[in-house]
Order: sequence, then C-alpha cells, then structure tokens
Amino acid sequence: MTSPEGWRWLFWTLFIFGGTSTIVLHFSLPETYAPILLRTKAQRIRAETGDPYVYAAIELEDEPILRLLKVTLSRPFQMLFGDIIIFLVCLYLSFVYGVQYLFFQAYPIIFQDIHGLNPGEGSLAFVAVAIGSIIGCLGSQYWDYRRQRPKETSVEEGEYDQPLPTGERLRLPITMIAGPFFIIAYFWLGWTSYQSMPVIVPMLSGLWFGAGSLFLFSGFFNYLTDCYYYAASALAASTITRSCFGAGFPLFTHTVSHSHLRPEVDLVDV
Repeated sequence: MTSPEGWRWLFWTLFIFGGTSTIVLHFSLPETYAPILLRTKAQRIRAETGDPYVYAAIELEDEPILRLLKVTLSRPFQMLFGDIIIFLVCLYLSFVYGVQYLFFQAYPIIFQDIHGLNPGEGSLAFVAVAIGSIIGCLGSQYWDYRRQRPKETSVEEGEYDQPLPTGERLRLPITMIAGPFFIIAYFWLGWTSYQSMPVIVPMLSGLWFGAGSLFLFSGFFNYLTDCYYYAASALAASTITRSCFGAGFPLFTHTVSHSHLRPEVDLVDV
C-alpha cells in the first residue's frame, strides 16, 4: 500500500522540513563569522557613543557587484584545482556520494523486484539507514567532545604544554573509521540480496551505511571548515563535485542491475 498523495508530496515534505528548519535556525543559531561580529560590535558602539568614525573592516569594503560575483563563483574552482588536499577530499567524497546513490537506486530492485514488496513496504528499508545516521551523528559528536574537551580543560587550567588538536588530529581519524563501515555495508547488501534470504537481513546493511555516511561527511566537512580560511568556498567545491557524481551514477544503475538479474539464455541442442 502506497501513499495516495502522489510523488509531489515528496517535494512538499522537503519544503516544509527545510522551511521550518530555516526559521528555527534563524532565531536559535548564533552568528560566529568574525567580520560580521565586528560589524555588529561597531554598530553598537556607534549607537552608544554617537561616534560616527567607528567602523568594522567589512563595512569599508565597497567592491562592485560584478567583481564580487566573479570572486565568489571562481574561488571554489580555484581551490578545487589549486589545492591537492581539497581535490583529493572532493574526489573521495564524490565517489562515495555517487556510490551512495547507487545504493539507494538498488533498493527498489532488491526489495520490490526480488523480494516482491510493494513500494510502501520496500521503503521501510530506509528506516535502517535513518537509524544508522542517528547513531553516526551521536557518535561523531561524542568523538569530537572526547577529543577536544581534555585539551580545552588543560588550557583553562593553565597547562600549555600540549597544543590544541588541529583539524587533522581532531577530524580525520573518524573518517578512517567510516571507510570500513562502507565496505561492510556494500558487501552485506550484495551478499544477502537473494530471494532465499529473509528481507530483514539486507535491510540491516543500512545501519552500517548510515553510520559510515555521517562519520565520513561530518569528519571531512569539519576538517575543511577548520583548516581553510575560505571554508565556504572549500565546501562549495565539494558540493559541486558531489552533485555531479550524484547526478551521473544513477543513470547506469538500472542498466547494470537488470543486466545482472537477467536470466541466462537457455542453450538448445541443434
């Protein structure tokens, strides 16, 4: 049994969720960008003292809109092709993102075509992915807390013998944990996607997949944010490459899958 609202409600659901999240974040998420904080401070000082000559550096910038657009739109590509670390990170994330779309495109083939579930029942396989994602989100937050808190405590107590963890030491180890999670998820799904297997067995592969995805993307996104001054451009470079892979990989999913599932041609004695 499937939903009677039709496919359009998929986009309405995303719109409602995105709009609600935007409103909540607008009123609850504090501003952390240093130039904007200085501008707010300068505006407050001008209002309190009446001194019109107190300005933040960002208020003195008067770039033409065309130059601003040129810099903003070209910087992600300059960082992508000019920095080997960003290029390799984007390449790895893009490949994983493309295979992730293959993973999801294979679900209807496995749970509907092979196991005979209807679209509504087959969609329950994504519950395991959601649970794994929640586990990965909580695990990554706990990882960051445990790695960062002892260093912050030592600095607060005046112990400066150990430096604060850098982006590589703080963010990247969890991405190395994510790699085996993906291997387990893919092999688990591939080895159990047979009609003779209980349907719950291939569904459970989503636990590993969801947790690995959160470990990987949260680790690398935080790494790019910590290590690069133009973090938004670095993340934009990652988004561009990931979107290209995500759009291209599903184009050949059904061709490969159905050619694999097609029965062999019977040999006839002549």
